[in-house]
Amino acid sequence: MEVAVRIVFLVSGFLLLGLGIAGYILPGLPGTIFVILAAGCFAKSSPRFESWILDHPKFGPPVKAWRLNKSMPMKAKWMASAGMAFGATSLGFLPIRLESKISLWAVEFACLLYVWSRPTTPSVVQTNDSSQFPS
Repeated sequence: MEVAVRIVFLVSGFLLLGLGIAGYILPGLPGTIFVILAAGCFAKSSPRFESWILDHPKFGPPVKAWRLNKSMPMKAKWMASAGMAFGATSLGFLPIRLESKISLWAVEFACLLYVWSRPTTPSVVQTNDSSQFPS
């Protein structure tokens, strides 16, 4: 892979990881999706940082579950749903055209359907072998 492309993936990975860490701290900002995306960027740029994420006690299990079977924990589904409900309600107060609000609500509803169509993670994925996960 070209060096410039690897650098772009590496920088993107760190930016996404920063957003993910902020999402674990700040209410209303999702964290796990950004960590999953960061792991994907690191898979293309830095196996060391990808392994760090996969082996991390907080970040690793949801990333591994996603890679194994595209599943989400029930708590994450409910948190995502609550965040989308808050966002959809907030849209009602924005001074934008009704057509724009309806379009945004439709996108949120589609995202909600996607979240609930994912399998539910049965339990925390426990493994130290990150080689079994596709990049």
